[in-house]
Amino acid sequence: MLVGAGVGLLLVQHGCDGPSEAASTPPSASGQDRNNTEGTQAAPAPASGCAPAACAEQGIAAFKSGDFKTAHDPLAYACTNGQANACRYHGMIFERGNGVEQDFTRASKLYEQSCQGGDGAGCQLRGHLARNGRGQDRDLKQAFGFYERACDAGDGVGCAAAGDMMYGGQGVAESMGGAIKFFERACERDQLVACLNAGELLFDPTGAPEQNQRAVAVLTRGCEKGNADACVKLGICYYNGVGVAADAAAAHKHFTSGCSGGADDGCHAAEQLDKAKGKQVTLELTTAVESSNIDGVTARNLSCRMREQGYMAIGEIMSSLGKQLKALEKCGAAGEAPTITWAFRPKRVTSVKVEHTSTPKVEKCIARALKKTRPAQQGQCTVTLLLGDRDRAAAALKARK
Repeated sequence: MLVGAGVGLLLVQHGCDGPSEAASTPPSASGQDRNNTEGTQAAPAPASGCAPAACAEQGIAAFKSGDFKTAHDPLAYACTNGQANACRYHGMIFERGNGVEQDFTRASKLYEQSCQGGDGAGCQLRGHLARNGRGQDRDLKQAFGFYERACDAGDGVGCAAAGDMMYGGQGVAESMGGAIKFFERACERDQLVACLNAGELLFDPTGAPEQNQRAVAVLTRGCEKGNADACVKLGICYYNGVGVAADAAAAHKHFTSGCSGGADDGCHAAEQLDKAKGKQVTLELTTAVESSNIDGVTARNLSCRMREQGYMAIGEIMSSLGKQLKALEKCGAAGEAPTITWAFRPKRVTSVKVEHTSTPKVEKCIARALKKTRPAQQGQCTVTLLLGDRDRAAAALKARK
């Protein structure tokens, strides 16, 4: 999957804490939910004698302070007396093994009680267990169902996870339009990576104005809330007049915001505009690929900043490496995983840096081979290549992590 400010999606992180601590009373169990809650025994009232809602508050406070032993009894009592958020926190104790034996099956049942009671974060956590095959066989369809329920209950992480799965066709029919809607809903709930994802998918310089206006809306929210990559993408919208009137000054402002937030593309783009002094420039932005195998070249963590972005641009870079594959494979025949950074202009490599080789001789050999490549573009790339004996190369890469 492509990632980065120039193009692509970032996967959303799935956490354990939900957005709300409001308690809710579960409806009568029916169908599958009844089956999944059978066998849950009513917990005795804790020594404090707290009422269910107060027990939930006490248990959650103890959980958040790291006092899981104290949290256990009030959470158990509150859960069996209708406090859905208490079920979720009680489930987290068993999922993580906090002061108890780790038990994914019990965590799963508690999350389902939480979900059944309208706690969106409980639905999301139940989906996470199904997606990762914890306490059960991996079940992507079931995972998507729980994520969708989480989203409908107001959980932003659930919305983002549902978008991830729909974008990739995991457990549900692949649908870019559907994924965008889930990402937009997640963005409304301040899942900032989802704001970026929605913006990336909506952004289309040749698309309908309404679509690009939606891209600007989610990117604006993501940028204002602190997502640096969303600021960079928003700057691209303003610079090129996509979804908003072209405004170089506003573009520079957003690029600078992205730079301040740690997005290198923002720094580079702002510098390009400064040097241009009002003249039109072609922005050089980053496209990144976690793994690729094109023309026999096995690449990991390929990242290129160029005037052209996307799969086509990455494909051209991989093809230029492929033309020197025999030489590269000979250099690393025993199994190497070198990390290479090289700068280039059309038909010419201007500099090469090779790291993480077994010997200086291998390093020089790889550098010589790279200098013979003839890229069609201008820019700079960094990549880790697996050369020669693939098992040994993979082991060398793993040893560095």
